[in-house]
Amino acid sequence: MTKPREKTREELTVEIEDGKKKIRQFENREKMLRQKLSKKERRTRSHRLICRKRPTCAGG
Repeated sequence: MTKPREKTREELTVEIEDGKKKIRQFENREKMLRQKLSKKERRTRSHRLICRKRPTCAGG
């Protein structure tokens, strides 16, 4: 069995930078999804409050 080639310092640095970039992308994606969820929950709460006040509302 052959031994895998050792990576150079530059190659390892590039891998680290790529990893950091992916982490930032996932963190930004998580932030966007949390904001979207928060907006949806707020909209649902508002709709529920409006429907409680108006009996003609479709949801209530």
